[in-house]
Amino acid sequence: MDQGRIGNREGAAQFTALAGEVSVKRIVQQVASDPCNIRMHVQRQGNNIIAETEPVKDCTGNAVPDGTIVTFIQTGGAKGRSTVDARIKRGTARATLPAVDGTTISVASGVVLGNEVRLSGGGQ
Repeated sequence: MDQGRIGNREGAAQFTALAGEVSVKRIVQQVASDPCNIRMHVQRQGNNIIAETEPVKDCTGNAVPDGTIVTFIQTGGAKGRSTVDARIKRGTARATLPAVDGTTISVASGVVLGNEVRLSGGGQ
């Protein structure tokens, strides 16, 4: 390979293979790796909680591809445990969960666990 190198940013990478007088050029689309440092915020809307991530990126700052699954987990309270799998759309993932005081909502994708938010009687 000549002039080919994998970078740490998403986008097109160009490779040229040479064998004697023959050369073949290939362009490969690089995408982000697994999510890193997932952060979310929650907002109460009536009897529901809307949980939404900040833009999801990998550890080098590349946007994680749309369609990547993010799981929102609600634990505690009388209802036990609720989970919602949501796909990233336009950089963020969003889920609607029941508003149950005394529960904790966390977010994860793959093996990466994000922040947690505890719900109390007056809102967040």
